Amino acid sequence: MRKSAIIIAAAFAVTAANMETAAAQSLRDLLNKGKEGIENENVQNVIGTVTEGLGIQLSPDDICGTWNYSGTAVRFTSDNMLAGAASTLASSEIESKLDEYLLKIGLKEGTFSYTFNPDSTFTNTFLKQKLSGTYSIVKDDNGDDILELKYGKSARLDFLTLSTLVDIGTDRTEFLFNADKLLDFIGKISSTSDNSTLKSLSSLTSQFDGLKIGFEVKKQ
Repeated sequence: MRKSAIIIAAAFAVTAANMETAAAQSLRDLLNKGKEGIENENVQNVIGTVTEGLGIQLSPDDICGTWNYSGTAVRFTSDNMLAGAASTLASSEIESKLDEYLLKIGLKEGTFSYTFNPDSTFTNTFLKQKLSGTYSIVKDDNGDDILELKYGKSARLDFLTLSTLVDIGTDRTEFLFNADKLLDFIGKISSTSDNSTLKSLSSLTSQFDGLKIGFEVKKQ
């Protein structure tokens, strides 16, 4: 990682912490204030990782609305990132495998979306399936806000719960999940859960602790 990127990320983290103690604010507000003068995608990624550990408040206003799938997302935790440049290569390999698998089951732009309503209900659409449930914003073990999705009774999911890290950026937003949980979810809602691509992807992701994979989404 370049020194300039580290300096910018560190400065951003200090500024964010000071702003948070002054007044509560949404994740979107904070990142929008940090966008000015920062257009490099690598720097944006560093900022996203730094803010993950700040315990920044996530509000229902940040997530209400419809979010459409636009691509895959892969994220290592901060500890894994510090292990070295190998994480970048691993991310590319995992993302490529994830892309391959999702395309095989038909999950692509226009086929997958989340709609979050003000009454704490949500709908998750995949192809002709419409899955529903309730959502809430809760604290994880580190005191950070995460989005908890509780699916209702259905033939395939049967009250499944998914914990989601919502990374709302200035140019892109990501819904990130623990890798094993998301792959289990995708396998259940697809009709090809036993294919070789899924097994290969599961084997690959199981090699990394704290790996998060998920969806890049765009608000409708």
